[in-house]
Amino acid sequence: MKKLKYVLLIIGIMTIINVKASNSFDLVCNTPKMFKDGYTNCDVMLSYDSPVSLVEFNYDSEMNVSFTEGAETLLSVNDNKVTLKYKNAITPNNIKILNVKLINNDGKLGDKKILLKNIRVTSNDVSYSLDNQEKMISIITEEELSNNCNLSSLTVDGVSVPNFNPTKYKYNGIVSNKRIVFLDAKRSDERSSATGLGNALLTENVEKDISVIVTAENGERCTYSLGITYVKENQNITVEKNSNNNLDNIELFNQDEKINFTFDNKKTSFDITVDNKITDLTIKAILQEEKASFVSKFGPRDVKLEEGKNSFQIKVQAENGEIKTYSLNITRDKVLSGDTTLKSLMVNDIDIILNPNEFNYEIEVPSEYHMTDIKAIANDEKAKVTFENIEIKENEDNVVVIKVEAPNKDFSEYVITISQNTLKADVVEEVKFEKIVVSGYNLDFDINKSQYNLKIDRDVQELNISISPNNIDYTVLNNTHLKNGSVITVKVVDGNIERTYEIKIEKDATMKTNVLCYLFFIIAVIILLVSIRFWVKNRDLH
Repeated sequence: MKKLKYVLLIIGIMTIINVKASNSFDLVCNTPKMFKDGYTNCDVMLSYDSPVSLVEFNYDSEMNVSFTEGAETLLSVNDNKVTLKYKNAITPNNIKILNVKLINNDGKLGDKKILLKNIRVTSNDVSYSLDNQEKMISIITEEELSNNCNLSSLTVDGVSVPNFNPTKYKYNGIVSNKRIVFLDAKRSDERSSATGLGNALLTENVEKDISVIVTAENGERCTYSLGITYVKENQNITVEKNSNNNLDNIELFNQDEKINFTFDNKKTSFDITVDNKITDLTIKAILQEEKASFVSKFGPRDVKLEEGKNSFQIKVQAENGEIKTYSLNITRDKVLSGDTTLKSLMVNDIDIILNPNEFNYEIEVPSEYHMTDIKAIANDEKAKVTFENIEIKENEDNVVVIKVEAPNKDFSEYVITISQNTLKADVVEEVKFEKIVVSGYNLDFDINKSQYNLKIDRDVQELNISISPNNIDYTVLNNTHLKNGSVITVKVVDGNIERTYEIKIEKDATMKTNVLCYLFFIIAVIILLVSIRFWVKNRDLH
């Protein structure tokens, strides 16, 4: 019977435990999105009625994870298990117990998961299981973020701001008979955030500026400025006239086509360039303040464009009479050239003679060339020349197309057909240049090496230089009165190719040095012999 009571007691306790287990353990992240090389912070929130002494859980993550402990806690992380011990038992009641930092570790885009599981909370020496926590974080590029920072509505004490427009950001002259007003708004994009809403305390008979700032998902901001004056009921006052003479936007159109131009409300002068074909423009301008107006003949209008620079002004007059001038300096390009011809064309060192209105040419190149090497220059330096060098195949017609696009977008195509005559190439091969020979010296010649250093005897004034084979045209320059540092130039005509080689001379001073050494040695021997003879003679005298 006592055993049955204990069993019933345990079942009762388990029932209580199951009820307690309904308390929450939440993973709350600052944002469900982050850049591919960024990070986001998350908080672990615990809501529990009983004093907590220990929290444990495991985690799986497709991102790098780091944990930061709070005050009065001991944190340990081992083998994907997190243990959080409290030095003194606490009663959480919906508080942050841990910070979790998620870092994208591979730079890849897409959704990535973090999972907190096997969550156990120890309270009064009894452990309770709580629900797993799973979060998906989207790894995105900056272009994927919304830039919408507009409001769709804005109210003061439930009444819409007069003449509200989502892209109009300045409102003055609002009057209220309440000292405290309530600002409310709806965002055009729910992913944006807004500050400055709620209660606002006004000053009697003085316009107070209140700002509502909306931040888009990508960080761009829109600031709505409200000028509100508190006026007691049945009181007549004179409200100061508005001084806003700013434009909210300027747009340019050629018929129905919008010109590529971005208005900057921080500037009053703009330099704009349009194509020559545009002769008419429509200037549209939007006032920032409804009480402002355009000065006569200086507002939105249709204008004619001459070639070159055209200047137009837009003048805005505020309610208080102050005028601001915006300047548009619009340059209409001159007539663009339609010249699609080439001035010169060279293919593998072969200069092609170009004829007007002829765009097809055939040439033959030696077999030593395996790729085309094209140099094409247009008559109009602003024209665009495009082509691709190709592999030259023997006994085939190899075709290269050279496109010349004029500044006005007209274009022509030159078609070059290139062939190789294997038989002719073999004939050329028989007399192909091999080397330069310097009689009496080893030049260690390499046909692809153009510069050499050659050490010669000191008294040599000229070298005997020849070419192999000897039936190739060549010229030798600067081969007389050779000095240390002289440079001999050898020019060789190898078929269609002219090759130039330079031989820098170094005079050998070894011989002079040896002669001096011998001379000094002989003088030393003579002096020694004379000294010995003088010493012997003196000794005999004594």
